[in-house]
Amino acid sequence: MLLIKYLIFTFMFVFSTFSSSQSADVYKNFSKIIIKVEEKEKFQTIIAYNEYYHLNPKTAKFKLIFNDEICIGKMIVNQASTFKFICSSGYSAKGVYYPTNNAVDAFGKGIDSKGKKLSFRLVGAQNSLEKNFNMIVSKKSIENKDSSRLNLSSVSDYDICNKATANGLERREWKANSFNGIDWTPYLKEAKKRRLSCCVGIKTDINYSKKCKLFKETNYQTVQSSTLNNNKTKNENICNKVTFETLVNG
Repeated sequence: MLLIKYLIFTFMFVFSTFSSSQSADVYKNFSKIIIKVEEKEKFQTIIAYNEYYHLNPKTAKFKLIFNDEICIGKMIVNQASTFKFICSSGYSAKGVYYPTNNAVDAFGKGIDSKGKKLSFRLVGAQNSLEKNFNMIVSKKSIENKDSSRLNLSSVSDYDICNKATANGLERREWKANSFNGIDWTPYLKEAKKRRLSCCVGIKTDINYSKKCKLFKETNYQTVQSSTLNNNKTKNENICNKVTFETLVNG
């Protein structure tokens, strides 16, 4: 009985420590990272991460500045290590990860949400990057707060959906009002005002692009019209409740 109580207490302590560290958004490690996406030039940016090597499996959670937006992700470190991340726009990627000591030349490769090959390499832990990283993240947060005051009436349906939704663990989902330090409320309200489904509820599997033409702008108006004309038909793939299951729970 005492052993069970001890194990429960240990689990709760570890879980609490793990969650609070992420919610506080405080990172202890920083590194330059070189990223290459298929058909695009490679670029260098900064990644901030925390390692939880006392967990089984070993885990690392990170925040990444990627193509002028902020992304969050997770690495599982074991015999077949993996990574996955999602950005504020809904762009995401996942694949295999090859860890090293102090992240020197650690690298990963996989596929992004557009079906393009993606690879990256960490230069190595360099905590002097913390100031630059926090400065950029803070600037991005301010820019997004300012953008929330813009008139969205002239913004396309495609861009509204792109900002209001993201890929969840299994399906396309509405973002929470505040996700990744950014206020998405204006985009969520605008999507609701326009009665856009934004492909929410559709499984983000290999057939996603066939089921949802959202990210092919030339086809989007056709999809939207079809959705509105059939709004009386029950569709289990459309969720009206604004929720977002965070990527890093799984």
